[in-house]
Amino acid sequence: MSLRESKLEKDPVQKHHFSYLHFFTGAFSGALSRTLTNPLERLKILRQCTTAEYQGLTIMQSFAFMWKEEGFKGFFKGNGTNIIRVAPFSAFEFFFYEFYKHLFYRDRSATDFSSKLICGGLTGMTASTLTYPLDLIRTVLTIQVREDTRNLGIWGCGKKIYLTDGLIGLYKGWFATMGMDGHESYKGVVDVINKIVEKEGPKGLFKGLVPCYLKVIPATAILFMTNERLKKWLQI
Repeated sequence: MSLRESKLEKDPVQKHHFSYLHFFTGAFSGALSRTLTNPLERLKILRQCTTAEYQGLTIMQSFAFMWKEEGFKGFFKGNGTNIIRVAPFSAFEFFFYEFYKHLFYRDRSATDFSSKLICGGLTGMTASTLTYPLDLIRTVLTIQVREDTRNLGIWGCGKKIYLTDGLIGLYKGWFATMGMDGHESYKGVVDVINKIVEKEGPKGLFKGLVPCYLKVIPATAILFMTNERLKKWLQI
């Protein structure tokens, strides 16, 4: 055990502060990563939602069309909500992973596979539950390309969902709560899969995969690189 780890074990307050530093590094890293890769994130969702204006276009043609129709801000449509959602999500990931390790494995090692699996699973569930409404709002904002809906902000979108479906509407699957013209309603995950396969074949389940790959590699690299750099600067 290193000297720092020994001090953290003896000083609960310092260990608690250490967890909050992870909360900060995760939030900043997540926000930076998603902002830099938002154009590809938006294109992925537009492809997944079969937005008519982007059908049949290559990635470069899609970006050209986005620039023509919405200008530079089109590349970062939904990024405000993205940051508001991703920053706390990343923060919750780093914080609650340490929290659950401390809660369940305080007196023993948490380095084995099962402990990481349990703590990681609980962390994912907690972070997703706490940030799901923002994920829903971000998705709705991202696919709005009509002129009459382009200026609907985070608050306006959340208010619209709340007035239509109530508080529970913020936790419904976004397929069911979209409430927009031209988008089909679904009864659940199985119904979604069946209708997509029936209409577009198995390949329909993988729409947006290319921009997803193009986004996830740099996004993950930026996330972990930034987080490790911040940890080094903060000496944690």
